[in-house]
Parts: sequence; C-alpha cells; structure tokens
Amino acid sequence: MCAMKFPYSGFCASTCPGKNLSNSSLTVNKNSTILQMVELLVSHPNARFIAVVDDAGKLLGLIRCKRLFQAVFSQHNPPDLMLHQLFTFLTSETSGELMLTHILTAKEEDLLEDIIKTMLENDISSMPIVDEQSHFLGLITLPQLLEPWLEKQKQDAGNSSD
Repeated sequence: MCAMKFPYSGFCASTCPGKNLSNSSLTVNKNSTILQMVELLVSHPNARFIAVVDDAGKLLGLIRCKRLFQAVFSQHNPPDLMLHQLFTFLTSETSGELMLTHILTAKEEDLLEDIIKTMLENDISSMPIVDEQSHFLGLITLPQLLEPWLEKQKQDAGNSSD
C-alpha cells in the first residue's frame, strides 16, 4: 500500500495551503428570480453552486446548478410556448424556493483534515465556509484540496530521485 503524505496537518480552512477559498462563489438574495440566477451562471460558467445569503451576508442555503437547470427545463416547454409565458415562468420562482437549506458548512477555523473527512463521508465536492456569525466566506473545493497534495507528491518524488 502506498503511503501518501498528507500536507494539511494543522491547517484550517482560512489558511489552506492551496488556493484561497473559491472567490468565484456566486451569491444572490432569497428573492432572486430564476432569470437572474441563470444570467449569473451564464456569466460564470465554472460555478457549481449559488449561495443564497441575507442582507448581512449570512448563508441561508445553496442552489446547485443542476437544480437550477431542472427548474428551467422541467416544464418541457412546447415549441409554441409564447415568449411572454416563458418570461413569466422564469420570473415567478425565486432562489428562496429552490435553495437547499440543510447544508453542511465548515467554519474558517476548522481543520482541513476534518473538512476533508466530512466531504468524504457525505460524498460532496465542495463545502461552504462561514465565519462565527454564519457569514458566507466562500467555497472550498476538491481541486483546492488536491493541489497541495499533488505538490507534496511531486516534491517527494523529486527528493527521492536525488
């Protein structure tokens, strides 16, 4: 069995040795429409989630891109649907109605080992990071967690060939 070096000992979410928390995290308020969220996602094609926050920036829930996609296309709109009807649909549902409210979060001071364990146990690929007052700070993602591990493996491989 391969012994893998774990470069995260003692690091917490706010001091991740990889990239900082995902600054591409998208946020909306709970009254944002489907149309507004689709516009936001189209302008940020690499985003996987939209965080729903209150006026103070506290995390209320998350909307997965897949859920938004389902909301838009679940009606299987017939080709003869009038544009006005489609616009009415896209502006009728809000982010507050689509968001997941029972979400796992981590605090900025949580150890990365614990965050990774939670992500593995719950089969999730990113996790919202919040401060002590539950203000949304960003997402920590699998690529961000894998980058320092990969760097450590490369460094160790380079050292062993010396």
